[in-house]
Order: sequence, then structure tokens, then C-alpha cells
Amino acid sequence: MRPHCTQVKSFFNVLSTFSQKYNHTVLTGDFNHNLLASSQPEIVKFRRHIENLSLCVVPSEPTHHPMSKDGIKHTWLDLYIVDDLRSIVEYTKSPTPFIVAHDLIELKIDKFYKPPTAFRSFASRHLNNISNHDLLTALSPRLTDMVTHTTANTDVQQRTERFTKVLLDCYNNVAPLRNYSVSARSRPWVSAEIRDMIKKRDRAYRHACRTEDIVDITAYRRLRSQIKVLLDDKKRDYIVQKLQAADDCKQKWTVLRKLGLMNDQLPSPTHTFSLDSLN
Repeated sequence: MRPHCTQVKSFFNVLSTFSQKYNHTVLTGDFNHNLLASSQPEIVKFRRHIENLSLCVVPSEPTHHPMSKDGIKHTWLDLYIVDDLRSIVEYTKSPTPFIVAHDLIELKIDKFYKPPTAFRSFASRHLNNISNHDLLTALSPRLTDMVTHTTANTDVQQRTERFTKVLLDCYNNVAPLRNYSVSARSRPWVSAEIRDMIKKRDRAYRHACRTEDIVDITAYRRLRSQIKVLLDDKKRDYIVQKLQAADDCKQKWTVLRKLGLMNDQLPSPTHTFSLDSLN
């Protein structure tokens, strides 16, 4: 619940310091901001506070219905704020006010949504390990059978498709496709101290977005520059250390390739010569 009589800016500043310690966030209460008046500056800033913490408001109809001599005024003050809308199973609101013109709002969360880990993968064959004898043994009877069932009236496209299928089937027998996952290269030069500084930089960025104060913005930029210089220095020192530990030129090239500093693919000749000159 939002602390009573707490300014919104102070509340979100305190929340930002605590939310880092938890995997999920669920807030509810009367935030005293009518989100139906979406164009008002205070509402725009209120939503910006929420977005800066990577949170979102659970959609709802008006939840507050005070009566006056001019009639009933409908506003949206009572909110649920969560970190992931996909975790919500059900949101309900009472059809009539529950207490002091406020509706009763309830939220059901079955389990917090955990997005699947995305892995880059590819399929490949070990063609270098194929035995010519095994390939010919698998291919010969299939080709003989294909020729037997092919007539002069057989369409060229059909012949091509049959031959391709025979070839792929044989390759699948002697050199089946294998799936490989590509993981991101590790950065061993990023120490625990640097990771803590990165978290501090991210908090400084969110704080600067909330306050829009030039002092906070300058502090964030200064911290960002410090981390960039530190990362560059640590990476350079790590590469130098690895190269110095290599015994010969071949191992040095291996180190560079493992660090992702080498381009294994040769450049296309069309980058240097025109197609006319090549032909």
C-alpha cells in the first residue's frame, strides 16, 4: 500500500531503492491521481514515474464515485501497479462502492510470468567425418531405384525433387543434422565491483528521469563515463594478459579469435572489384 500522506516523488524514490532487492513488484492503493485525466501534467509525470521503474498500471474502469449537488463524479484513483501484466489471472472491481465512494478492487496472480530464455541455435552436419564407402553404400540402391521409376515423361521438376530427397535422406543417415546453441561470449574482465557500478549507474539514470534535475543528469553522465573508461581499461588489460601468455603466433591468433576480435568470414571480392571486372 502507498504510505499515507506521502508525496508521489518521494514514494517512487524510496520504491526504487527497495525494488532492486525483489524479483517482482505489486502495488495497490488510493494514489490520489485521476488517471482518466491523462492529459494533465501531473498525471503525465505520475505515469512517467511508473514507466521509469519498468512498471505498468492494471487497466480498470473508474473506481471512485463521490456524490455532490452536481451529481456523481467518476474518477480512477484506486490502482494496481505491477511489473508484468502477463502474470495477471483476473482483475475484479465491485459493481458498487465498497467504502467512502471507493470500489473494492481485487487482483489474482497465479504465478509470476517468466519469459523463456532465448537461445540462438543452428543445425550443422559433420561432412568431414563422412566415409565415402558408407555414403556410396547408402546412395547406390536409392539412385538405382529412382532411375528405374523415372520415365521419359517424368517432369524435370519431379526428377530434381526426387534426386534432392534421395540425397538428403542419405546424408541424414551417414551425417545427421545436429543442433548447436550459440551462447553470448563471456566478459571475464567485468568484475563484481564493475557490476555494482553498473547497477548504481542504472539507478542514477532512473532517478535523473524522475527528477529531470540538471544536477542528477550530470551525476548520471559522470558515472556513465567512469564506467566506460574502466571497462575499456579492464578489457585492454585482459587481452594483453592473454596475448602475453600465448607461446607462439598461432596461439595468439587463437586467443584473438576466441575473444571475437577476428572476422572468420573473408570479405566479398565485390567490395573491391566491380562485377564487370570480375566477369
